[in-house]
Formats: sequence, C-alpha cells, structure tokens
Amino acid sequence: MDQSERRMFVRYALDLPVTVAILEPSGNSLRETTTLHDASGGGLRFITRHADWYIPGQDIEISVELPQSGNISAHMSAHGRVMRTIEADNLRSGDFEVAIILVTPLRFERSI
Repeated sequence: MDQSERRMFVRYALDLPVTVAILEPSGNSLRETTTLHDASGGGLRFITRHADWYIPGQDIEISVELPQSGNISAHMSAHGRVMRTIEADNLRSGDFEVAIILVTPLRFERSI
C-alpha cells in the first residue's frame, strides 16, 4: 500500500498567501507570510525559507488569505501542529515544505 492509498483525505494543490505564527512557551512568537502549497481535510502544507523555526510537535496558528471577491476579503484560520519539515524538491533552492495537522477546523472570517 503506497502513501496515496493510506491517505484519508484528498489533497488539493493551492497557491494562496498564508501567515504563520509560531507559539513559543516563553510567550514570544515568530511570524512569517509565505505560500500555502496544498491542503486536505486533515492538514496543510506551506513553503518556508526558515526550516529551523519549525519543530515536529510544535503548535502554530495559521491564516489563509482567500481570493478577494469585489470589495469582500476573507481568510480562514486554525490552530495546527507541525508534523514534519522537508526540503522542497521542485521549488527554489533553500525552500522547505512544512506539513501540519489541523488541531481545530479552519474558521472562515470575512471583512467588507
């Protein structure tokens, strides 16, 4: 059985802006705006040039910007947990992919 046969959710390729906030026990936080690579019902994968920021088991907050429709803008946000960070094969040199599981469902929020 290969990886795709074990997958519980279909994975969809995406190219959307995403803001990631790393929640540190000290109360400090690191934040970056980057690109969402893909999503499934159970998790997300985004691109980073800061692989050293992400440790498996680490809690993060993530906010995905959705395409604007007229004068309405919206985003989806959730709490996630880092599963792994791997070097990206088909992207720029120095890019890494961070895979997270969603600890809370994505919440849709819009602004006018």
